[in-house]
Amino acid sequence: ITPMGGNQFIVTPSQNRIFTFTANVNGCSSPGSKLEIKVNKLKGIIMADSLGRKDGIVFCDSINLPATIKREGSYHFQWSPPTHLSDPTILNPIAKPTHNTWYYLTAQSGNCSIRDSVLLIPRPGINTKLEVSKKKVCQGDTLLAFAKRDKKENPLQEWLEWWPSKIIKLYRGDSVILQPDATTKVSLKILSGECFKEDTVTIKVFPKPKLDIWANTLKGCQGDTLHFVDNSKEVNARTWKLVDEPLHNEKEVRFHFPRAGNFNLHYVGIGKEGCMDSLIFPIQIGPLIKARVHVQPQGQDTLQVPNALVRLEDLTAGVSERIWDLGDGSTSTLKVLEYRYTHAGKYKIRLWVQSETGCQDSITKQIWVVEPQLIVPNIFTPNNDGINDFWQIGYNGGDEVEIRVFDRWGKVVYHSKQTAPGWDGKDLSGIPVTQGQFTYLIKIGQKTYKGTLSLLR
Repeated sequence: ITPMGGNQFIVTPSQNRIFTFTANVNGCSSPGSKLEIKVNKLKGIIMADSLGRKDGIVFCDSINLPATIKREGSYHFQWSPPTHLSDPTILNPIAKPTHNTWYYLTAQSGNCSIRDSVLLIPRPGINTKLEVSKKKVCQGDTLLAFAKRDKKENPLQEWLEWWPSKIIKLYRGDSVILQPDATTKVSLKILSGECFKEDTVTIKVFPKPKLDIWANTLKGCQGDTLHFVDNSKEVNARTWKLVDEPLHNEKEVRFHFPRAGNFNLHYVGIGKEGCMDSLIFPIQIGPLIKARVHVQPQGQDTLQVPNALVRLEDLTAGVSERIWDLGDGSTSTLKVLEYRYTHAGKYKIRLWVQSETGCQDSITKQIWVVEPQLIVPNIFTPNNDGINDFWQIGYNGGDEVEIRVFDRWGKVVYHSKQTAPGWDGKDLSGIPVTQGQFTYLIKIGQKTYKGTLSLLR
């Protein structure tokens, strides 16, 4: 308390106080009058570590002025200068000064106020932004994303981070090749010194149409016609191209192939948002095939059992598959085969062949298989006149032959395993036998033939 003279005093309390005033007149005292003084502690409203920075605060583009109130209450704020501030009457306005600027904050509560200041040091803003070559793509397509600068800057002063990294196919300096498989938000984060910026672009991805193409075959023969049908439900337009001019918007097509060769049929289907997909059909057209066969014995259409052996060989060029039909229910796929017929009859041997491209042909050969003939003479005259001097059987089969001749007492007078030259009428000792009737026994393979013959001199 400081007296000012008379009945005036100055009080400077550091905290809330109650003052009692008592007046003394001629020894008499008043009962006292009380006065309560409430102190508004304004000092410390502004954070000392936020403002009052002599070295300044470096920022990029804009900054919220960093003032903080220590305690709650009702305050009035005023920043000066008010230029480049979003609102100079709030605690934390957005500041965008273009050069180094001191800003002063006055905070007032009631009749009390306090002042503090801060130095803002702006840095050049990041002018780089994210650009893309296209914002709509089809699934599987690629696009270019790049960091675009409004003016020439040293790219080494900026650090770029692309996201999401999984869709990046190739890095090329300040640009990347992207291949998103679904609609994606692409982000570019840019850091330059103390400055940071993030730019985003949404890439919308449309699916390719699902293709459903039916073909009767992709292999054929010279002169064939191949059939294709587009059953794709998501295709709005289409193109077929073989060799000649392309066909547009035909759902069903047929292509005739007058010559052999390898061809590629190109199909392109266009769906929603112009997205397209394509297929290539490799087509093989083979030359016509001609069946050829070699039969041994050559030039012999009649064979005799039991030695009816035939050798067959397929001489057809370009065969991938063959079937022999031997005419008796038997078949074979061998190129060369030997086959023995066991029964007499008329047989048609048919060879069916097919090439890799499905070309087919056939050829038929016919043979006769007959029983062998056996001729047994019943008389001969071995008198050395050159006429009918030998008893010789006739047999044109292939089985082994064994011949025995017996006299009337059952004695063997002749034995041979050959049909020629035959029996000359002498016994096994070389002595001519007397004329008369003899019995023969002929064994051919598993069969035995018995009969009589007469020898006359």
